[in-house]
Amino acid sequence: DNTTTPANGDATFIIPGTALSPWTNGAPAAGVLQGVVYELEPQCAPGKRLDVAGGLSAAGTNVQTWAANGATPQGWRLEHQGGGWYELIPQNSTGCRLDVAGGVDANGTNVLIWTDNN
Repeated sequence: DNTTTPANGDATFIIPGTALSPWTNGAPAAGVLQGVVYELEPQCAPGKRLDVAGGLSAAGTNVQTWAANGATPQGWRLEHQGGGWYELIPQNSTGCRLDVAGGVDANGTNVLIWTDNN
């Protein structure tokens, strides 16, 4: 099985060619390799990838699904933050992270890239 579901259950992504398992006791999952770049494919949209819109690198750029093309804006590196949490780092803007706009927890809130605030 090459799917992983975030703890909140909001989305499921397939990471092609990589078997993932949930984290164990707060440690990185055995299948998640530090420093490896992944393409994230939504299970509901085969052939699409999580993509930084227009390949832009500025904080605030929208994230979308787009046809798989192997381009840098579709590459994401997972970085373990401890306690089972990961940051998703877009490879076209490595100073940014996948972020929920304004930190809002309402349904329908936009997802974008934003400057790393750690």
